Amino acid sequence: MAYGYGFAGTVGQRNDAIGAFVQDDWRVNRHLTVNIGLRWQLFTPIYEVHDRETNFGEYTGQIMLAGLNGNSSALYNQYNGIANFLPRLGLAYSIDDKTVVRAAFSRSSFQEGTGEFNRLATNAPWNTDLVGQWGGVGVNGAIPANQITLDQGFAALGAAGAPCTVANVTSAPASCFAGVRLHATDPNYRPAVSNQWNFSIQRQVGNSFTAQAGYVGQHTDHMAAIYNMGQNFLLPDGAAIPGPYLAGNPTLKNIGTGQQRLNTTTAIQNYQALQLMAQQRLAKGLAFAVNYSWSKCLTDNQGYYGRYGNSAISQTTADVAFQSYVYNVRGLDYGLCDADAANVFSGYLNYDLPVGHGRSFAKNTNKVVNAIIGDWHYDTIFTAHGGFPISMIQFGYDPTGAYFQPRPDCNAPSKATPFKNFVGGGYIWFDPTTMSIPTSGLGTCGISTERGPGLKQIDMSLSKKFRVTERQSVQFRFDAINTFNTPIFGVNGYATDDIPGDFTPQRYTSDLNYQKSTPTGVVNTSQGARNLQFSLKYIF
Repeated sequence: MAYGYGFAGTVGQRNDAIGAFVQDDWRVNRHLTVNIGLRWQLFTPIYEVHDRETNFGEYTGQIMLAGLNGNSSALYNQYNGIANFLPRLGLAYSIDDKTVVRAAFSRSSFQEGTGEFNRLATNAPWNTDLVGQWGGVGVNGAIPANQITLDQGFAALGAAGAPCTVANVTSAPASCFAGVRLHATDPNYRPAVSNQWNFSIQRQVGNSFTAQAGYVGQHTDHMAAIYNMGQNFLLPDGAAIPGPYLAGNPTLKNIGTGQQRLNTTTAIQNYQALQLMAQQRLAKGLAFAVNYSWSKCLTDNQGYYGRYGNSAISQTTADVAFQSYVYNVRGLDYGLCDADAANVFSGYLNYDLPVGHGRSFAKNTNKVVNAIIGDWHYDTIFTAHGGFPISMIQFGYDPTGAYFQPRPDCNAPSKATPFKNFVGGGYIWFDPTTMSIPTSGLGTCGISTERGPGLKQIDMSLSKKFRVTERQSVQFRFDAINTFNTPIFGVNGYATDDIPGDFTPQRYTSDLNYQKSTPTGVVNTSQGARNLQFSLKYIF
């Protein structure tokens, strides 16, 4: 948890996004059309309008103030390079009058902002971001004794000594940094670059039906990631030694700061998918589409912050926003994305019921009867997909001393147990007894070892048009969202995905009261209950 004085006044953070592009379509011949484009994109670094920012040398530990001693206002460099140029290429080739092949490649970029309270304006002397370490030793964790309760007063916050000021902050006094969280940014922090490509073939059958099969791929690099610079380095024999970050400034490194966070752009993500689609364009009052995708998404970063601090019901947890071990991120943290859905099936249907004037049946009925049985319309949307991955965490043991979301040991393959009744209410969606708190070394569980509940939902709508005049009508509409009231189960962050620090498989299976108090693997919340609504609309 974190607490502090906060800013005195507002913070004015600014940056610019500047872009220009050219694009042209070239019809080479009656079969081939080429689309060519090039975009130039520049993102300037984020700065504070009054230079109220502080950065730290990753390894030197040098304390740098914006706008002083030759430092820039942003305290990190603007990216200027080949990735500023973003090409696009598209091809469409008609094999015959009813078959077309398409292929495309594009490159795009975007700059992740990391959130206001993880930027350089959060640092001393502009802000005192005191932090209490969850998982620290003792009754009160790592929270100092004079900062536990509000009745001790805010004057107790921070270390004693000369107040932290612009004049003394670079000498790393305790009043600036003892117990205070640090936020550093890599000097080469840069925009993410996404390469996307696809290939598809589409065939028309009859006058209005088409079928399509396609392959979609994406590779993104230089995505934002957050590292814990205070994490110890583990030797081959398991011994822990201080890591290299901030080592050039022993005063700062050893003063007893809070978390030492580093903003980097080292993360990657890969996505591959097979996509199938069948579509019926409107004919005789009927239109529909059915889609299926079989995909896989892999990353070494679950999104900057993931769902950190988000208590809303969701089918994803993404609580693992930080790397378990910053010295081997690609080896230990590369796995399924938190929103990876291997199989997704969806579609829609729109249908003008074939009864009444202008329809197939009772087309010559009188106006009174037509007002009752004519001009009815039906719509439905359906979606089904499997569960999202869940990465397990525990705060019972961390040999690096960081407690930055370490993972448990996986002693057996993951065991799904959906709809197994839980003594405390709900279901045990996967078996937690396959895991345990490590006793030495890093936890052996990888990223995304479990899967949560999936989704099956059908929405329906029935509407009727009452004609007043040739140009005016009243529409009655009845909508049933989640028509069959199918449960949409959610997972609870820091509960479903959390192994308690005192957990053992033996205790869990033998002690019913302990099992009842352990929500690991448990699904007991839901969202999206059936919603019925009626409406009238006057059309003129």
